[in-house]
Amino acid sequence: MTIELTPTVERTLWRSLPPWALVPVAAVAWWLAGFLPWLLNGTGRDVLTERGVGFLLLPPLMSGGVSQLVLGAGVGGVVAGLTSILSDGSRALRAGACTAGVAVALLVTLLQTRNGVSGTAVDTRITNGLTIVVIVTAIVGLGLGLLSLLGRVGLGFAVGALAGATPMWVMSVFMAFELVDTTGRLEVAHRVSEWSGAAVLAVALLCVGLVPGVRAVAWAGIVLLAWFIGPTITAAGYMEVFLRPGMGRHDLWGDQLSAAADVWRMAASLDARSLAPWGVPIVVAAAAATWLALRATPRPDQPAQ
Repeated sequence: MTIELTPTVERTLWRSLPPWALVPVAAVAWWLAGFLPWLLNGTGRDVLTERGVGFLLLPPLMSGGVSQLVLGAGVGGVVAGLTSILSDGSRALRAGACTAGVAVALLVTLLQTRNGVSGTAVDTRITNGLTIVVIVTAIVGLGLGLLSLLGRVGLGFAVGALAGATPMWVMSVFMAFELVDTTGRLEVAHRVSEWSGAAVLAVALLCVGLVPGVRAVAWAGIVLLAWFIGPTITAAGYMEVFLRPGMGRHDLWGDQLSAAADVWRMAASLDARSLAPWGVPIVVAAAAATWLALRATPRPDQPAQ
């Protein structure tokens, strides 16, 4: 007689939060994870002092900050979506809670910031445009993060999106601490940021694994997603010109769109970045996933339990 033991764990420590608790968790995650470099820099103390604006919660709705806004709102959205794995409620309930949390964070921070810049020299049209940028990017990031609700493959894509933005986010942290004031330090910060993204990419691939074999197809999608995140954030900065007065003329749009597309293509080219931080995580993740799969496969001579 063979007794098959299949232990199941209904709740684990890291998934012990009730679904409603994801609302404040997602809100704080969007704020802190997305805009940590801005907070570490004293909430933009230099820029705000020059403009005569007091303390602003965030985000920096000021000219020249499109790339920073896209990076912060996007990363924050992905992390907020990933907090859904902290609860074991229904998918719909968790997705709704995370969405509500991000909505609350957006409402509070945008109102706080818009009130702070009101009455200053900041053009209202620019503030409105940047507000739309934050909202749209946060929604896209949240959507990517909520892919984690779809299982291991979805979790891999969510973490993969985070991997694509990690190098720029880490570099922003170095800049907030003013640790890139020399050429040598800049090179070190650049390498650390690259390999930080590589580490997150390896985690994304391991989340998916290689068993069953069809999951290996998802690896290509995850790597491509991560690869194009950085160039997209870079190109977004070139779209800021559309927020400036006088850009309502349609005959001016073609050149700017073409320039942004050229920047995106150059940033996404193989020559624009080192390939080692992309190849190494794939090799490491493949080796680790294969080893884990072999460990989980029972040997033919193994006695039945």
